[in-house]
Amino acid sequence: MKKVTYGALAFLVFLACVSSNVRFIQIDESYLPSPKSAAAEILVRRGAIDRPHTVIGVIEAELGKNARRVELNALLLSKAREIGADGLMFVDYD
Repeated sequence: MKKVTYGALAFLVFLACVSSNVRFIQIDESYLPSPKSAAAEILVRRGAIDRPHTVIGVIEAELGKNARRVELNALLLSKAREIGADGLMFVDYD
């Protein structure tokens, strides 16, 4: 059975700032980030992913207090593509 790699726990923090801030905190030292194409599908779940996966790190995104989820999701997906993640799980809007 082929092991599917899913990456990135995502935690969003709303702060009263006007600019966005997105960062990736790598947990799996063996993972080598490699960007995905714009057409690549990235799985997004608020809970756990029920298939075999490897957590590669955490993506934190900060956006102004009036931010909408669609804007936050765009930031998350952009960073996930940049690092080559197959999915985001435990997406939390705080």
